[in-house]
Amino acid sequence: MSTAPGQSAEDGPALTALINAARAGDAQAGERALAATYAQLRALAQRVRSGAVSELSPTELLHEAWFKLFPQGAAPALDSRAHFLNLAARAMRQVLVDLARERSAQKRGGDWIAVTLGTALPAADAPDLLAIDFALQKLERRDPQLVRIVEAYFFAGLSFEETGGALGISERSVRRGWDLARAFLLAELDEGA
Repeated sequence: MSTAPGQSAEDGPALTALINAARAGDAQAGERALAATYAQLRALAQRVRSGAVSELSPTELLHEAWFKLFPQGAAPALDSRAHFLNLAARAMRQVLVDLARERSAQKRGGDWIAVTLGTALPAADAPDLLAIDFALQKLERRDPQLVRIVEAYFFAGLSFEETGGALGISERSVRRGWDLARAFLLAELDEGA
């Protein structure tokens, strides 16, 4: 069986088996699972759209997200590779939003990081991460699944296919969900402008 680009032999079922073995007390499996998750997080960080954060290199984003996922070296309870990808996407969102908040606090709104919601938006519509995060919080109260799609696709840079695999839904459902979420976010951002 071949692996997709950016994936290692520790992906998918193999990573899930390592996680389960580590939970059962196999220290060596735990080390291999951590190494595999670090490699996957690094690949995700490198794929995050460069326009989303010009301040952080992929390595810096990786390290910030890593510390959110593994505070003081403690591994979170991971059920599978998909569970890990969902946690990683959320951690990357938090890192990017925290950076935007820090910038905003330094200069009351003057240094917000401008981003776009994919290629379908005109360049003039470059909302900031804090506004996107606020809109995502509002969307999460209505449909948490749509927020997971945005986190995986937009913040972690996963493809529609990878997002579907991480969330356990079809690629078609991801595309529909992305369209709905993007429309909601654009309406919220337009209303707030």
